[in-house]
Formats: sequence, structure tokens, C-alpha cells
Amino acid sequence: MKKVIWTKYGGPGVLKMGEAEKPSPKDKEILIQVIATSVTLGDCEMRNLSLPLAFKIPLRLVFGVIKPRGLTLGQEFSGIVEAIGKDVTKFKIGDEIFGQTGVTMGAYSQYMTQAEKGIMSKKPGAISFEQAACVPLGGLESQYFIKQSGLGKSSKVLVIGAGGSIGTMGIQLLKLLGAEVTGVDIAEKFEAIKEAGADYVIDYTKQDYMSSGKIYDGILDVVGKTPLKKGLAILNNDGVYMHANPKISHMLFRKILSGSGNKKILVKIDEESQNDLDYLCELLNDGKIRPIIDKVMSLDNIVDAHKYVEAGKKRGNLVIKVDYI
Repeated sequence: MKKVIWTKYGGPGVLKMGEAEKPSPKDKEILIQVIATSVTLGDCEMRNLSLPLAFKIPLRLVFGVIKPRGLTLGQEFSGIVEAIGKDVTKFKIGDEIFGQTGVTMGAYSQYMTQAEKGIMSKKPGAISFEQAACVPLGGLESQYFIKQSGLGKSSKVLVIGAGGSIGTMGIQLLKLLGAEVTGVDIAEKFEAIKEAGADYVIDYTKQDYMSSGKIYDGILDVVGKTPLKKGLAILNNDGVYMHANPKISHMLFRKILSGSGNKKILVKIDEESQNDLDYLCELLNDGKIRPIIDKVMSLDNIVDAHKYVEAGKKRGNLVIKVDYI
């Protein structure tokens, strides 16, 4: 089978197309024929380990200290169940499914195995494999924060980094609550942000969104480059700062950093929830949300895909079609 080999830590060129034996599922695993996957900024950060030291060291211990140990990138996927282990009851052969792999990754491949207990659901019939492949990361990440935020109808929310996977899905989920959403990104991504349903857009290269005088009930910070003190200053007294890309200090001392009053900082602590993915399935089937896709590229073009995403050009999602079957 075809797969992308992650040869070492570094730029996009460390990814090479290669061959491997088709895996066989263990008793509690399923074998998936991968139809589509995605490239996210998270994939690029994992590839070159451009992460804070506190994350980089343990990940090297897991992935390989000097270079990756035979790993394949790819954190979200859609595909068809080709075989099941003898103890599998959740899925059957032929099921069309989608989900995310977590730290095990592996979706840049024709076939991969996943534990039955993984975060996976049957693909909603209302969407394509390409659309399904880019739902889990953005959908689960944004839903994780929004369900804990306490935000609701008429809440005013600022989404920083609104033009990517998490931002475009987060906007849609916030609009379902009845929130007023302002999206911050570069002008080239405004079309995707507006398509997601944002009420207002701000080009951060031309306007200082921190000094506009507007106060928000919530901030969803996807990028993590905004000074936290400035972000908290434009929240109302009961506001919530949803930090999707926090520093270690933000995670450890968020109660202290939030200062006096009822402002709170949310960071991601728990793992993704199967219930959240099932909820997203309902919304997808009902046509209430849909992933916004910038490009669909082939697995053979994985290096170019990583270059495009790493350059910050991606508007919404970039899908990789695994089309060797």
C-alpha cells in the first residue's frame, strides 16, 4: 500500500511517498481504507516539532528522540471499514466512517488500523468523504470550548484566527447559539469567514482589534499570539477567554491570570468526546453546519500541501484525497 513516510523532523520535504504492507486489525481494532484526510497547522507543528519545550521533549520520547520511528502523520480521516477484529461490535465491514486518530496519527496512508474505542462515527449521509475528513479537528476543538463557555443568544464573541479549520467551524457553532460573531484574520480569508456566518470581519494587519473600544462576552483564540492581558481587557466582567493554543503558563496559572472578577480562561484539558462527535454528526445530517474547504489535493502532493498550510494560506480546510484504490 501507499503511505507517506515521515523521515525526520523538519520542513515539508521530510515527507516522502513510500510503500508498506497492509496492516491487519487486532481483536479490538478495525482496518480502514482511507478515502480522505487533511492537512492542518497541527500536522505541520508535529512534523517539525515547532512546539514549546514542555511539549517537544515528551513528544520526542514518544515519536523518537533523534527522528520519528516509522510514523505517519494525519490526524483526521474518512474511509470505509474493510476488516474488523473478532471482538469488534461497534462497526461492521463496509461502514462509511470518519473520525480522528489522536496522537497515534497515521491517516496519510491507504490503510490504517484504529481501536474500536477510538473517536469515530458513521459518516453522515448528507456529506461527502472529503467533507467528513475535515470535521473532527475543527469541530471537536471548537465544540469543546463552546459547550463549557456559557455563551448563548446575543453573546458577542471575537474569534481570533477565524479563517482556519477551528475558526470556521467555531463560528458556525457559535451562530447556532444565536451569538454575534466577529472574525479576525487576514483579508484573503474573509470570504471563508463570511461563508461560515460571521457578522463582522477584521483584518488584523490593518486594524488593531484590541483597541476598537468594543467589549466581548467571549473570545475564541485559535492562534494564541494575542497578549492574554490585552485579550482579558476587552472581555466583560463575566466574559470567557477560550484559549485553543495556550502557553504552559496559561494552562497552569489561568485562575491567577484571569485576575479579579468573574472572567475565566478556558484551556483544553480533557480528551475529545465521542458524544461531541455524535452531536456534530446530527448537525451535519441536518445541514446546520458544514466544513468549509479551500482545496482538495492528492496524497502525492502532500509536500506542496504542507507548504501551503505552513505559509498560512489555508482558508478553512485543506483535504487530501487518497485515491489509489
